[in-house]
Amino acid sequence: SSMKNEVISGFNKYVDDLKKDGDELYRFSLLKFDSTKLEQVYNDVLPSTINHLDDKTYRPGAMTPLYDAMLHSLKNIEKSVSKNDKVLTVVFTDGQENSSREIRLEALKTLMKEKESLGWAFIYMGVAVEAWDQSKDFAGTTLLSNTLRSSGGQGMSASYATASTARQRYASGLVAMDSLITDEDKENVAKQ
Repeated sequence: SSMKNEVISGFNKYVDDLKKDGDELYRFSLLKFDSTKLEQVYNDVLPSTINHLDDKTYRPGAMTPLYDAMLHSLKNIEKSVSKNDKVLTVVFTDGQENSSREIRLEALKTLMKEKESLGWAFIYMGVAVEAWDQSKDFAGTTLLSNTLRSSGGQGMSASYATASTARQRYASGLVAMDSLITDEDKENVAKQ
């Protein structure tokens, strides 16, 4: 489908941008998930080691245990970071939470707030309208991109590009947390 191709294209562009920045600045982890499995594809690896997604490695399906996947990701990241490391978690979902069993929303929000107090930041990108609506569930956290909403097509590429720019701003340390995604960034995504 065109949505699947857009996700693949956007992710690959994000990875290419990471690689351009070099291996000195970032480590990368990727958890793919659906209700049948959580698959830790990468864990704390150098950007130069990341492969592109393709039709064989990205196959959306089944239900969406989004909260469980976020919990697993956060716990996994905890194991590989030091106290002063900057952590930017980019959450991408092509569906709405509908099957988590391990954690409920309020407990996840509490965990995210704890991480934010340590300087962690979160970007949320959802493709479907339902996923966009779900970003409102995270009110009270500084989830940066409830605005990175896409109904597919070029909007997903614009969302990934904005996430890439926000990552660079975050890494620079020169921008306030609430300025990682600007009004201009939001307008560019909305135009797509």
